[in-house]
Amino acid sequence: MSDSTAKYAGRAIAKRARVLLERLLEVQESGEAEAIHQARVACRRARAAIKVFESELPDNARRWRKWISRAGFGFSEVRDMDIMIDLAESSLEEAPAEARLGIERIILRLKQGREKISRTAVVDASKLAGAKTLAQMEALDPGEKIQPDDDLVEFAKRVVARRFNRFFKNAKDFDAATMSAEELHKVRIAAKQLRYSMEVFRKLLPVDRPIEAGRSLQDALGEINDATALQSYLDGFIETERERTIEYFGDEEAFDGLEPGISFLTAWLDRRLVALRGQAAELWETLAPVWQGVEFQ
Repeated sequence: MSDSTAKYAGRAIAKRARVLLERLLEVQESGEAEAIHQARVACRRARAAIKVFESELPDNARRWRKWISRAGFGFSEVRDMDIMIDLAESSLEEAPAEARLGIERIILRLKQGREKISRTAVVDASKLAGAKTLAQMEALDPGEKIQPDDDLVEFAKRVVARRFNRFFKNAKDFDAATMSAEELHKVRIAAKQLRYSMEVFRKLLPVDRPIEAGRSLQDALGEINDATALQSYLDGFIETERERTIEYFGDEEAFDGLEPGISFLTAWLDRRLVALRGQAAELWETLAPVWQGVEFQ
């Protein structure tokens, strides 16, 4: 790695460490949904930068990534619960009267689960903010203007080209209408990794349009993933809530009142997924020229 590349790596990682620390402090102060979401994104960007330059970083860089991943996982869990709550509440706007009890019970259980894991997320934020990890990352900043050289630009091209190849491997024969939820999730993860890698080299390569394209695709597939996650949650909810009912009442008769809401939400999610898959398919067609216009693959 050239001197210019090493300095660029230090600047990129230090910048993300500073942003992450700010987001962690916001989580400590409020614990609100948006603060946790922003902390999750900051964790992902910091991990992506470490991954890009890891082979040339200090030996403890791998530990940095583990520390950040641990906190980021907790933030993701909370964020996922927030999105499922929002989805269930949105369905209430269309639900008939007989379905409201079941949906409201689902929302109650989601909020109870969210409250439990959010406390852990705040603790994790405090631990990471107080650890040496971020200070060590910030210390990599060269503190001087960086003059990009050919080695740095070529390094950036190689990294982004590898991410593009991985993305297209997962997105081969992309068809949002027929691909499984697991396959779409893999495309989404690859798009996210590609986007964050491109962001690292935004000042060096013509990647503004591909970054925006990646964000659009990631968002579209994220909505599909969110609806699928709530469907999976419902499977566990039915079993757990039935057991709760039997334990409390001695039989499951009271559970019958929840079934119209469960059925309505299940059908509502099915309709939503059909629409979202159609939108993702249309989006993919509009993004094709952007992918084809990338010249450094």
